[in-house]
Amino acid sequence: MTGSIAAQIGLLAFATTCLTGLFVGNDLQAVLTRSLVALVVGSAVGHLAGASAKLVLREHFARRKHDLDAAHFAAVRAADEAATELDPTGEEESRA
Repeated sequence: MTGSIAAQIGLLAFATTCLTGLFVGNDLQAVLTRSLVALVVGSAVGHLAGASAKLVLREHFARRKHDLDAAHFAAVRAADEAATELDPTGEEESRA
């Protein structure tokens, strides 16, 4: 995931810098040099963005799994308590 985001941001920076440099009328060597620098910087920024997104998603799914497990445990415990209140015939025991 981080590599994909880094590649996308790097290529977007490269293309933007190339088009801007050519539109302004800079010479080819300056355009390509600046575009390669933008590619490297964009890739580094993409790696940082991808790593932070991966961390956020991992924490979110861990918290969600914990909440689902807690709800499942509570439901199983409630079902077990309800089963112990019934006798083998399926009727509730009288509490007198």
